[in-house]
Amino acid sequence: MTSGSHTKFVLAVVALSLFNGILYWSELSPADEGVSAFPADFPSRISDWQATEVAYDPVVLGVLDPDRIVYKTYRQEGRLPVTLFLACYGTLEKADLSHSPIVCFTGQGWEITDTSIGEVSVSEDGSAKIGVNQMVQDKLATRMVSLHWYQSAHGAFTNRGAQKINLFFRSMLGKSDNNAFVRITAVVPRDQTVESAKTEMRSFVQDLYPDLRRYLQ
Repeated sequence: MTSGSHTKFVLAVVALSLFNGILYWSELSPADEGVSAFPADFPSRISDWQATEVAYDPVVLGVLDPDRIVYKTYRQEGRLPVTLFLACYGTLEKADLSHSPIVCFTGQGWEITDTSIGEVSVSEDGSAKIGVNQMVQDKLATRMVSLHWYQSAHGAFTNRGAQKINLFFRSMLGKSDNNAFVRITAVVPRDQTVESAKTEMRSFVQDLYPDLRRYLQ
């Protein structure tokens, strides 16, 4: 076996061992601890944003099987209304149930016109940032912007696989494996641009982020 082949073989064994370890650890996680892992409600006031509840179809969202759902529209005077959806999971195993909203939106008749990954500042001085998936979708005369990512109490991830690896190692250290799929949406007014809508949404994320991390502790 050549040196290059040996290196690839070792890396494959390590990757397989890690994957099997994640599966084994997931099976050991109690499935009934999730609901009690989260407070009964998520804050309806965040900074100067005030929320109203959004009704959801439990059959449609049932496929996500979350331990807790948060679905609220936040408004602040002079700002674009933004809608927050959280699917919260109390175990590493259930993190697999969260997924990209592309399938959901296309299934509801939306046309995805742009996808990208961007950064959002989550501190006032701009020193702390998280990566988010960005999406623009159109339906008839309506244009909407979506931001989504996978969150734990310890960090944000644009990729669910990276989130699971992080949760696995933190679980081995006895840390919480609470996690959530986070999606924020806003309808773009006709007199505004997609970029101006994203700016408004980033401002909300900055205000939201401390409460989000506390909720998942």
